[in-house]
Amino acid sequence: MSRLQAYLYTHGIYHFSAKEVAPVGKLANGIGPPLLLPPEPRWPNIIPTLLVMEELRAALGVPLFVHSCFRDSAYNRAIGGARYSLHLAFCAVDFSPAFDLPGDDDLMLIYEYLDAHHDSRKFGLGIYRNFIHLDSRGYMGRKAPARWDER
Repeated sequence: MSRLQAYLYTHGIYHFSAKEVAPVGKLANGIGPPLLLPPEPRWPNIIPTLLVMEELRAALGVPLFVHSCFRDSAYNRAIGGARYSLHLAFCAVDFSPAFDLPGDDDLMLIYEYLDAHHDSRKFGLGIYRNFIHLDSRGYMGRKAPARWDER
């Protein structure tokens, strides 16, 4: 895991650890297959997404809690993830603020910030009841932008 951490750090990812974006081993609740490390050829895929996350964290002034980032195919199937989920390609993250933000709707504030980002035309951006999904599909040659609201 330390190689992935070093890779992230050399690309300017200082606030998100390898353990957050690619936890390895059994989940704490013991449910599902063990989580696997993303294959090294996929490591570059997450950099554009995490650089936006770094910017967002600085703009908000609060840490961000990563719910899900890399998923191998067995784990993705076990949790009912989309067949062609960008989590499989290691370019997507589901997250929420670690602390409440000023205002009524933390997630909508984040969604609007990301939608107005200078690279937002390259993003997949979704809002859910408890988290935001961000992916850098446009950097992967996928159709972008994509937006959805699943609240």
